[in-house]
Amino acid sequence: MEGDIFMALIKCPECEKNVSDKANACIHCGFPLNSPKGELVIRGKRTSDVLKKHIYFLYENGAYFDEVLPGEVKRYPVDKTMHLVLGHKKGSFINSAVKDSSPVIVEPGRITRLEASIGQGFMPSYFLSKVDIIDAE
Repeated sequence: MEGDIFMALIKCPECEKNVSDKANACIHCGFPLNSPKGELVIRGKRTSDVLKKHIYFLYENGAYFDEVLPGEVKRYPVDKTMHLVLGHKKGSFINSAVKDSSPVIVEPGRITRLEASIGQGFMPSYFLSKVDIIDAE
């Protein structure tokens, strides 16, 4: 028929459930789909033994970007290229990059998902447990 709109089901890259290819966001988890601009999604991975410990994100030059708690998810629009690294708090300063933390390049036109975790132990270790970069177009 003329004027019919066809729809296909695709798997959401976040929750892997079926969703329309025309949807702007997943109806199950809210993950953005078909986003013409870039987006950064930061998730603090929840572990059973770590509560209320902040996970810090810094620009590669050491300037503060933002922080998340385990279990928290934050989203940011991306209109310029950024280089982010994990950081930690030293005294009252949040300007130290975590040792061996490679910068993640966040670019416009892409959806970048970062999941950060805190390891166990007397001196907790911070690490990126997952990095996904998806073309937004």
